[in-house]
Amino acid sequence: MPIPASGSISMGFFSPVRKVRCSIFSISSGSKCCAGLKAPFWKNTTGGAIQLITKRPTAQLGGAVRATVGDLDRRDAAFRLNGALASRLYASLSASSLNRHGYARSLTNGRTMNDDNRDSARAALRWLATDSLIVDFSLDAQRERRSALDQPLVAIFPSDLLSLYNTVLADQGLVPVTDAFITGDLRTSYSDFPSRSDGDQLGGTLTVSRTFRQYGVTSISAYRDYDFSGSSDYDGTPNRVFDRDYRQRQKQWSQELQVSGQAFDGRLNWVAGGLYFVEEPRDEARVTLIGELFDALEAAPGPIYAPPGAPSFFCNPGPPPPGVPCFGGAGNPLNLAFFVGDGQREALAIKTKSASVFGEATLAIGKRLSATAGLRYTSEEKSFTFFKDPRNAPIQNLFNSDDWSAFSPRMSLAYQASDSVMVYSSISRGFKSGGFNGRVVNRDQLDPFDPETVWSFETGTKTELFDHRLQLNAAAFYNDYRDIQFSAAVLSGGVPTFIVQNAGTATVKGIELEVEARPLTGLTLTTGIGYLDSRYTDIEAEGGAPEGGRLPKAPKWDLSFAVQYAFELHKAGAMIVRGDYSYRSAFFNDITNSPLIEEDGYGLVNARVTWSPPSDRWELALFGTNLGDESYLEHGAISPAVGLATGISGRPREWGLNVGLRF
Repeated sequence: MPIPASGSISMGFFSPVRKVRCSIFSISSGSKCCAGLKAPFWKNTTGGAIQLITKRPTAQLGGAVRATVGDLDRRDAAFRLNGALASRLYASLSASSLNRHGYARSLTNGRTMNDDNRDSARAALRWLATDSLIVDFSLDAQRERRSALDQPLVAIFPSDLLSLYNTVLADQGLVPVTDAFITGDLRTSYSDFPSRSDGDQLGGTLTVSRTFRQYGVTSISAYRDYDFSGSSDYDGTPNRVFDRDYRQRQKQWSQELQVSGQAFDGRLNWVAGGLYFVEEPRDEARVTLIGELFDALEAAPGPIYAPPGAPSFFCNPGPPPPGVPCFGGAGNPLNLAFFVGDGQREALAIKTKSASVFGEATLAIGKRLSATAGLRYTSEEKSFTFFKDPRNAPIQNLFNSDDWSAFSPRMSLAYQASDSVMVYSSISRGFKSGGFNGRVVNRDQLDPFDPETVWSFETGTKTELFDHRLQLNAAAFYNDYRDIQFSAAVLSGGVPTFIVQNAGTATVKGIELEVEARPLTGLTLTTGIGYLDSRYTDIEAEGGAPEGGRLPKAPKWDLSFAVQYAFELHKAGAMIVRGDYSYRSAFFNDITNSPLIEEDGYGLVNARVTWSPPSDRWELALFGTNLGDESYLEHGAISPAVGLATGISGRPREWGLNVGLRF
């Protein structure tokens, strides 16, 4: 369970991106902070961070209510209340409920999947204790009950394990796995496994800010508790080739202290501080791999002799020589290698302790030039405990621990060429700590993988021209990765497993262009163009990553275009009409660049029409997403050891009607 390459910052605390969920009704603004000039460099992340800024309580009494109905029996509702409890004590309360049926369907039992059912609530207090002391406290909770994402089978390819599985099942009169289970439609599958995903979480944050004449001090304390459980079918067939039941629990807390101030008559702005973060995830799982194989081997009258061309590492063709027995027959101890098919139990626990100190200063050099320099030191320790069912596992109880540390500098220059043009350049080093594999088959895999580091270089310009009617931002960047981490499917002792490895080196370079123009009153045109060239430059690990290959989820082109027109209807209110189009070129879904789960590229068209009465106290909106009903592969997974490839479809065409009221 490594800390992911990107994270989220919400109410001042850092959290792994895989766990962060919140109601957007209480979000004031959000942005993607890339590694480099814009990223909070004291966070342990190489891919940047998602910054969520929540709405603070104010003294003004008011609120908002919103409801949405739409396709797939969509029924959403949300509200927010805000006001003063006392002269210097303010409070807000928000809640939401999101519900819609699934868009994927099983052809085996007719069950729908990929639904969404979430309820969340958040309460916040702001106390202006004095003119220089502010205390903010928030508490949030969420409950999620939905089916797991359907993963239809998209390809079958030669595999020793699948060949043995199909041979044994055919001998027992059972249905083997063939391409007959490939539907050709990403929204249908033959899965009949009762997949689900249930989650509960609770979190709280306490922020205390004190300002003095020359500086300010901020303390941010945060705690979060997660409890997720579910079951998933990873093969998309009615056979129990690869299923998993799991429960994941996690507790984390962090304490951050920041001191900031100014010097030299405001020409120098600085911030320094420290962050301590503790994370304790626990994972319990029951894995079914090649499910019917163990029962079929036990039911066989005797050892099964593999036919010519069958996997040689399971048993040799023909009668086995002495000392090389084959699987099969009741009580054959070699059958236990496939007891995982009967539901192998696994459990793991990881404890992470991370401490960092940081400092950053920005100096105005003259009226137009400013320079920024920062440095972070991070020290992180992880301990790992793993247990596997002893009946078929070559390993049982395992424990290991390790620690890592790194310096992460950042420097940037910004030059205000004029009141409307700014150019900048930056260089920074990102760090993602090492860790341990959550699914190990032998003791060698208990060795930790190393930290991942990246040097990021960026230069660009931000402009506002023609009396702010044209905004043009452009940037070019280059990222140089060392010991880049990736997850790969490997065969260990005949048993397939996914492990995290240090692949070697990689480079990611590209350009970004953003244009927003307002040529006429009410008319806004927005365009975004991104070009990305990502390559593995030196491969040092097994798992199939090709040297010179592209990184997963990294399309060369990312384009977007939007048109919005707002106009008055005289005494009938106002209307906003918006349409947008986004395009992603072809990309691979895995590190091997397998064409079996490559997405060829897709474009999405969305539209929205909003009407508000003259009072502007409420609004009514009709919207549609993916109007072309584009079918595209949002995610894909491939297991060379098992011989199967599966995918997850993006959402289909949907429409909705939204009404909102402000008071």
